[in-house]
Amino acid sequence: MWDITDNEKMKIEFKPELDINDLRRMKPKIVWLMIDFWQYCKEKNLPCLITSLMEDAPGRKSTTHVSGRAFDASARGWSTDEIDNFIIDFNNKWKNIGTAPLGKPPKAVIFHVTRNGEGEMISPGHFHFQVRRGA
Repeated sequence: MWDITDNEKMKIEFKPELDINDLRRMKPKIVWLMIDFWQYCKEKNLPCLITSLMEDAPGRKSTTHVSGRAFDASARGWSTDEIDNFIIDFNNKWKNIGTAPLGKPPKAVIFHVTRNGEGEMISPGHFHFQVRRGA
């Protein structure tokens, strides 16, 4: 797994199948969000695993990833309270560059949970970070 280490205290890790060169093509403000996410994880001693950068995925409705305006990170190892607190804090800090559906408030991060056909959660969920066009 590729990682960036800060004095061996806390790593930002990337899934092995990701193309790290995508970081060079991503929009600068989404990279800011990634760095701030890493700092938050470091301060709270939480895992920091980036799971998606610019690759396209089947069933994706948005172009935020392929246009370099989004990334995903795993929530594995985070408690529900840690997730909730992070979402509130991060969106308060970065809502000015977040994106939103028409008529909704902008958000820099949202939380996705994958469920099966019966509605049961089948993954620990992930954070989806995004910036608006032109940000």
